[in-house]
Amino acid sequence: MKKEYDTSVKEAIERVMSVFSEYIKTTPYFDIVWSGKVGYIYISIDSCRGTVGDMDCIVIDSPEELLDKLLYEMAVDIMEEGGHDLSPVEASALERAEVERRLNVYLEQLPEYQDRISFVFERK
Repeated sequence: MKKEYDTSVKEAIERVMSVFSEYIKTTPYFDIVWSGKVGYIYISIDSCRGTVGDMDCIVIDSPEELLDKLLYEMAVDIMEEGGHDLSPVEASALERAEVERRLNVYLEQLPEYQDRISFVFERK
């Protein structure tokens, strides 16, 4: 069994990873790894125990899926920096504006995905 991404899908996933590379490298909460068997895997990390978390481990099938996950994780981090442990879904108008401002720095580099920011603030 070997994961075969369509060339354009793999390139798009790698482009998203490139734009977010510094964030991916420095966050203690997750990593993205390559598996020849299933493709790119998002792995949650339990930063207290220093082990793979049991909450979230997903195979990335599309650049949109990865981008949505990264935007949400960054939004949570931004909320926590402000002293809130709320989900971005529960953000006040002021908090939402700050999250959008900071995420737009990344989305400006990925203009084809500008609409994805709205998913950060929606319940799934």
